[in-house]
Amino acid sequence: MKNLLVPTLLVALFATACGDSSDTGDTTTTAAGQPTTTTQPAAPVQQGELARADVDRATETDATSDELAALVGGDAQFAFELFRLLAADGKNTLLSPYSIAAALTMTYAGARGDTASQIEQALHFAATGDRIHTLRNELDLQVSTVEEPQLPDDDREPFTIRVANSLWGQTGYPFLEEFLVLLAENYDAGMNLVDFATAAEEARVTINSWVEEQTEGRIVDLIPQGIIRSK
Repeated sequence: MKNLLVPTLLVALFATACGDSSDTGDTTTTAAGQPTTTTQPAAPVQQGELARADVDRATETDATSDELAALVGGDAQFAFELFRLLAADGKNTLLSPYSIAAALTMTYAGARGDTASQIEQALHFAATGDRIHTLRNELDLQVSTVEEPQLPDDDREPFTIRVANSLWGQTGYPFLEEFLVLLAENYDAGMNLVDFATAAEEARVTINSWVEEQTEGRIVDLIPQGIIRSK
């Protein structure tokens, strides 16, 4: 039995996530891997339901300062390369390379073979395998807990950083338990389930609503109508 990578949507990006090959629909990418215990959501599943392992996020890691410095360096290199591509037309360009790198690292957990190698190269990983997720977790914990210093009489609200990445997968697909555990432990996340196959428009609306809520209304209709199509 081999594992498969099934089409899933990562907010603002198209990516893949690892699952078992039994009882699945059409797939676009395959990857080799060792079979493990699978978990399958009960049907029917409502749009936006979450498949998540029953484990807490790891809030303490053994990541070293040198490892984190290397991770940040790789992120910076990726950011400049991405900006050069997106800003090549000379127009004003705004992007969040930190969020993109974190989101792609989540999908790296379900990648194998050439797909995994290409993600490693594109993001200039400081480590590979499970170690990169430990480092990403530690960096996110440090970034999200930094408080902006204030003067004694300064009544302005402190600067807030909110990192919100999400994976969206086909409902009914048996995602690997080890994949869901890794997401929960290192990203405090799970797999949001929607029906891309037969209810693409409803899935699009659900994803856009999530994005709008997470950005407090600053990003509306991230995915235009017609981008996601049922088969």
